Amino acid sequence: MADKKITALTESTALSTDDLFHVVDSPSSSPSNKKISANNVFQKNPSFFGYAGTGIQAYSAATETMTLSGGLVLVTSAGTATTTAIPDGTAGQMATFILDVDGGGNAKFDPATSSGFTDVTLTDAGDSFTIAFTTTRGWVLTAEASGSADVSGTAALTKT
Repeated sequence: MADKKITALTESTALSTDDLFHVVDSPSSSPSNKKISANNVFQKNPSFFGYAGTGIQAYSAATETMTLSGGLVLVTSAGTATTTAIPDGTAGQMATFILDVDGGGNAKFDPATSSGFTDVTLTDAGDSFTIAFTTTRGWVLTAEASGSADVSGTAALTKT
């Protein structure tokens, strides 16, 4: 087996967490052959992809500025309306916000840099929005949804 090229090996079509990858560590300075498990490859992805740990961030909408660390943000609104600033992210970062627990007040989110919108307000449990960060445009709103029954034709989710 030591005499085979990697390209000559049989391809695996089903990845499991204990499978191994071949790694050439520090190829430009002092290269050495190492292994890494598939599980560790995915655990080392940036946390904003939502692969490290659970990727779920619980957030209580009672503070004025948040640190965005999860790919899925479950929001609990406060008893009064609040506005939370979202700092600039990292290019390619995506986050989905869901009003998970309606504590009686609206949860308004105001990104530091945005394109095509200025803020998003979640009013009812189940309301959600997804944003993606680009270096040229800042946060871009890619999806929004109202989690409440909308029989009047007016969605509970608002953006301005």
